Amino acid sequence: LCRFGINHPSCLLVDNVTDNLQYLAYQLGNIVYSIFFHPLSNVPGPWYLAASRIPYIRHSLNGSLLPWMQELHEKYGEIVRYSPNEVSDR
Repeated sequence: LCRFGINHPSCLLVDNVTDNLQYLAYQLGNIVYSIFFHPLSNVPGPWYLAASRIPYIRHSLNGSLLPWMQELHEKYGEIVRYSPNEVSDR
């Protein structure tokens, strides 16, 4: 508890920093889990695709999804992990 009172600005700042650190630790834990311990962790593909869905969304929005998936299949084989929870089969 804060020694100045619950609504004092310095107490709110400390709470906010603590919340942000907890959020970052949670996200980092999710990334580590997705890359190393997830049931799909043994499926071939770049590590950053196992950590985030952002590259998939970016390729989907700019219209380059199919060529990108073809490149992934050429490099990694018949089955490719292209996001933390998704796999593509040629």
